[in-house]
Amino acid sequence: MNLLKRVSALSHRSPAATTGGELRLGEMPFVGKLVLRGQPELIGHEANVALALDLPKSVRGTAVGGKAFAIWTAPDEWWLLTRPGEEVGLAATLRGSLAGRHHQVADITDYYTTIKFEGPKAREALMKLMTIDLHPRAFKVGEAVLALVGRANPLVWLKAEESFEIHIRISMADYLWCALCEAGREWGLDVPPPNGEVRLHLPHLETA
Repeated sequence: MNLLKRVSALSHRSPAATTGGELRLGEMPFVGKLVLRGQPELIGHEANVALALDLPKSVRGTAVGGKAFAIWTAPDEWWLLTRPGEEVGLAATLRGSLAGRHHQVADITDYYTTIKFEGPKAREALMKLMTIDLHPRAFKVGEAVLALVGRANPLVWLKAEESFEIHIRISMADYLWCALCEAGREWGLDVPPPNGEVRLHLPHLETA
């Protein structure tokens, strides 16, 4: 009997780190991801109650609530990040709370994966790949932005000092992984060979 199992976009990549602790790189598979769209004045109150937070209203803004992390991505758009598996229930809650109001809730969990890139040199390494100003005076802890990283266009979130979460489409995940390793080469971050086949466009359900 064939059993189905969920396979993450970077399951063929092992966590990588420099020997001196300057950089660490790993996948955070199956983080729940929703996109909420709607005019703030029409959906703001109900969405805030459903999420137990105040939706951020400014560029790069983020907010932490009891059910999700909210990230501003456009004047009428937010990303909502949850623990794995909690996105379905949260989407249903939001749709119920916003019924009758013009809005959209899209589950993009299976289109993206998350790379955790951290260490005292993480910001400096990312500076090699991004055109936005990543100096601490310009990009502060808690801020997030959709931006080019090399040739990819992920959501980059500085969740804590020296710790980035990078949310990337699965079709570009392996490219970005290798680009981050290359950016960290001067500190000794190598690009180890993959464990088996490099998956570029992953079905998330495969036969075991």
